[in-house]
Amino acid sequence: SATTDKGFVVIVDDKCIFLGKGSNFKFFTIEYGKVKIEVKEGSIIKKWEVVAEALSRKGTLRKVKSPLEGLLFLIQQDVLSKTEKYVLYIDTSGQARVLRKHERKERFGENSA
Repeated sequence: SATTDKGFVVIVDDKCIFLGKGSNFKFFTIEYGKVKIEVKEGSIIKKWEVVAEALSRKGTLRKVKSPLEGLLFLIQQDVLSKTEKYVLYIDTSGQARVLRKHERKERFGENSA
């Protein structure tokens, strides 16, 4: 569990996810031979919801379920890992907000990247 010291924005495809100062978040790791993530940043994740399919090195297919509940704001892939490894970061405080790109311009000015 961690708390943000400053607010920040995660930009993904057509949306921006804003986490304000003091937001609480947690993360969990998925690591198997092959992994197919079935959720996207900006999704609301329920506890025990299937978030990925994974294939072990022995060929066993598994459904990976989230141990956490909240807004998924970042999926990070470890490209240096020998297996496929992903870290999913979830806002558990309910403070994260998903903005579309046009909303970001309205709130933060036209020069926002």
